Amino acid sequence: MSARELVPGDVVVLEAGDAVPADCRLVEAQEAAVNNAALTGESVPVARVAQAVPPGPSLEARNCVWMGTDLVAGTGKAVVLATGTGTEFGRIFRLTAAAPRRKTPLQRQVAVMARRVAGLALVSGAVVFAVRAPSGQPFVDTFVFSLTSPSSYRSSPRPSPVSHSCRSQPCRSWPSTSARTYCPLWRSARNRWSPTS
Repeated sequence: MSARELVPGDVVVLEAGDAVPADCRLVEAQEAAVNNAALTGESVPVARVAQAVPPGPSLEARNCVWMGTDLVAGTGKAVVLATGTGTEFGRIFRLTAAAPRRKTPLQRQVAVMARRVAGLALVSGAVVFAVRAPSGQPFVDTFVFSLTSPSSYRSSPRPSPVSHSCRSQPCRSWPSTSARTYCPLWRSARNRWSPTS
């Protein structure tokens, strides 16, 4: 029988290594111990007995085993008390499902930044459209240009990096200003043949 077919009142037999399929009350236990880490966070297995225990919190009852835990030692026979959402795991699920979902501080900051960037892009696009519209350009071209211009801004004013081919062979043509600035071979040659050297 699968765990889905269990109903309160059924009797289950548990052995070491079995997952507890429902909330159960032990009626027989031979050196039984369960791992409650998934439910209570306890890292050490807890012994279970079949005798009656004093009244107290349900999770502390030593004669009960709970769905989602594992029997790590011994054997036992138990009567099913609750299944599905009626178990302790189901109660925790209902509490977490009913809790309001709130955005994290990072999510709120990202949302604010996204709104600011979108607003800036709209304003800059509107300015570009207002400046370009009186020039007599076609309306469609002006509109498309105003939409794409905000995305063409560069975050850094530095020129594009120069190809590194000059590292393997000498530059045979007069390099541009940017190449003379960023090419290590050109800087080395300039320092070597400068009039002051």
